[in-house]
Amino acid sequence: MRKLFCILLIVTNFIIINSKILNQLNFSPVKMRKICVVTFMEKNVTCHVTFTQEREGSPLVIRGYVIGLVPGKYLLDIHENGDVSSKCDKIGPHFNVPNIVFTDRRHHLGQFGNITAGSKGKVRTDFIDKYLSLSGPRSIVGRSLTIHASKTKSNILHCATIKLVD
Repeated sequence: MRKLFCILLIVTNFIIINSKILNQLNFSPVKMRKICVVTFMEKNVTCHVTFTQEREGSPLVIRGYVIGLVPGKYLLDIHENGDVSSKCDKIGPHFNVPNIVFTDRRHHLGQFGNITAGSKGKVRTDFIDKYLSLSGPRSIVGRSLTIHASKTKSNILHCATIKLVD
C-alpha cells in the first residue's frame, strides 16, 4: 500500500510540474481571445463587423451587418493597407500571402466574396474563415475592409480600417 501511495505521489508531482512548464510555454488551453472591429457611417450606409479569434491558429469568426445599401450584390474584401485618410485611394491591392493553396473558390486571401443587400438595403453576415488571422503573417489587423459595387473589383464604395480592440 505504501509503495502504491509513493508511486501515485510521484506521478501527481510529475503531472503538476509538467503542466506548469507547458503553461509557461503557451501550450495551455487558456483562451487568448482577440477581437477586431470595423465600424463606419458614410453616405447613409452603416457598417459594423467584428472579427474574433479565440487563440492563434484557430478559425476567425466574422460577424456583422451593413445597413443602407441599394438592394443588390456587392463584394466584401480585405485590402493591404488600412490608410483610409483620402477615402479609399491608399488601401492598395487585395490582401494576399503567397504560396497558399485554397480549398475553396478564393483567388486571394482577403477575398470574402459576394454579399447581397435585400429589398431594405440590409446585409447580415456570419461566417468562419480558416485562413485569416489576427496575428502573424496572415493578420488582418491594420488592413482595410472594403465593399465593392456589384461584381467589379475596381469600384470601391466604402472602406474602413480593421482595428484591434483588446
